[in-house]
Amino acid sequence: MNLFFKSLVALFFICHVSSGQIALSNDGIGGIPLSGQAYIDVKGSPYLEDDFRKGDVIMASGRKFENMDIKYDILAKKVVFIDTKDGESKFFNAPVVSFSFKLGEFSRYFFRSVDGNFYELLTNGKVPLWKGTAKSIIEDRPYGTTKAQKIINTNTYYYTGDVASPKKMKADKKSIVELLKDKSAEVEGFIKKEGLNPKNEEELVKIFAYYNNL
Repeated sequence: MNLFFKSLVALFFICHVSSGQIALSNDGIGGIPLSGQAYIDVKGSPYLEDDFRKGDVIMASGRKFENMDIKYDILAKKVVFIDTKDGESKFFNAPVVSFSFKLGEFSRYFFRSVDGNFYELLTNGKVPLWKGTAKSIIEDRPYGTTKAQKIINTNTYYYTGDVASPKKMKADKKSIVELLKDKSAEVEGFIKKEGLNPKNEEELVKIFAYYNNL
């Protein structure tokens, strides 16, 4: 892993182990209010999760904000938070390097790459597995109508390598065995024994977790 990736992971997890740390107030964050007009007349959601969730944010400066109401706008490539001072939804006005939020009893972790996108770390180790969710606005003209409708299209991809330059991979058995070729026999045997389907995200994670623990 390169220095960029190591630095991000170290910074993120060092901050998370200090569970007794007092959450920082979001006084002084600043923030840019959402105009509310960017996605007018567009069908679909630009967000990773529509609802705000309690989460932590780490800025490029190293400053950390904890237990904030946040969500991620994939189209804008920006993290949105609720300003506790005025209750407004705002974008951070300084670069965010990583964020996490709780989903049930688990936490989900996201890191920003040099392309400005945030990638979710599904499992770490010798060969990390990342998930990237891409959204775009397309036009669709339903049959029999003359007016085009704007729709937000969503696609999910999986990547390996450093978050600074993630490499897209195919979620199929042949591609995975080739990628993890130094332990190909063990990986192929594990997939067969457990009856795993790499196109299922949970089972894909199990394969990489198994390999990274060999």
